[in-house]
Amino acid sequence: MSNDKNWSNLGLAAKAALIGAGPINGIGLFSMGPVLPELGKSFAGQPGAAVMVQLIGGIVAPAFALASPIAGRLAVRYGVKSVLMASLALIAVGGAGPAAASSLLELLILRVLLAIGVAGGFNAGLAGIAKVPDNQRPALLGLLSFIGGAISIAVFPLVGRLAGQDWHLAFLVHLLLIPIAVLALALPDDTVRPDRAAVAPSSVSGVLAGLPVVIVMIAALVGLVMVSCSLYSPFHLMTVGATGPEVIGRALGIMAICSLLGSGSYPFLHRRLRSRRMVVLGLAGMTAGTLVVAISSSLTIATIGLGILAVGLAIFSSAIYAVSIESAGNPGASAAAMGVISFAMYGSPVLFPAIAIGVGDRFGTAAVYFLLTALLVVALFAFLGLRSGGAKSTL
Repeated sequence: MSNDKNWSNLGLAAKAALIGAGPINGIGLFSMGPVLPELGKSFAGQPGAAVMVQLIGGIVAPAFALASPIAGRLAVRYGVKSVLMASLALIAVGGAGPAAASSLLELLILRVLLAIGVAGGFNAGLAGIAKVPDNQRPALLGLLSFIGGAISIAVFPLVGRLAGQDWHLAFLVHLLLIPIAVLALALPDDTVRPDRAAVAPSSVSGVLAGLPVVIVMIAALVGLVMVSCSLYSPFHLMTVGATGPEVIGRALGIMAICSLLGSGSYPFLHRRLRSRRMVVLGLAGMTAGTLVVAISSSLTIATIGLGILAVGLAIFSSAIYAVSIESAGNPGASAAAMGVISFAMYGSPVLFPAIAIGVGDRFGTAAVYFLLTALLVVALFAFLGLRSGGAKSTL
């Protein structure tokens, strides 16, 4: 998409810096779960500690979602390199800072700072990928997703072990992301110069950065599916034969491996199918997966369904960014569009508890997956209609 020859001939270090958005997302958003029980024990005697610990665990994702559209537009104005470097500095402070914290309020403030840094780093990486030539982009998107997932699998046990010794130590894991700043030095300087500043805003169109409403709505729906895959599935697994945390952990481990298969195969499949068909494939995989989970009556079948769901989700997660880059039409709008998609996917999960309570508690966990299956079918046909030109409205 970019006409800048500097982005057409990136070296290995520069490409690794862009792919680093995957680990930034994986470690920054999801790695601290094992720490929360230890925080609860450490601050058990303080008033409101239980609520504060939950806020500390849950604040990062919504704060990330809210900051993402701003981060995408900052990447347009100040350049990918500058935003990525500044974001990594925020991650160092907000991520590792809790190692020296002594109160829950300090932890909460630092976690918000971390979320802002993760939003900047993740969306800056995607904005950079939007600038590379079309034939290089699928491999970078696939590797971003694959490495982000793989490093998360490795980091969880490390965080758990450190938290077992002292919860302060676990937060130092965020420092693993700092070497990305060294790699980022190899990126081109694409800061908008003063003589071109007046042109830059015109490249970003509207609240949705020129994206079709349908694409943003589908991304928001997939955010709900993502939560059902990672956080809600244990409740369903218990209804079909899971006897305890170890059994659930094995099922989720298989799901994680399937996710890596989906992201790892993305570059190869994209060569044949291209971006829009990859979105269709991802939606179809998620639809099949949620349906299998919904009708499952055994742990084995439910695990298979989650595996299919994870493959579809991994494919879609790369493909929706690729399609958004193409829909935006130019590198400036693409950078902003990445933030919009991130906001939709990671912001919509705040609605999931209402679905879990309103549908799951009343009709059973399977009903949640039946509902998601129906919504995914609608999304699939809506996207196919968009392909044929039937839903072009934007905001």
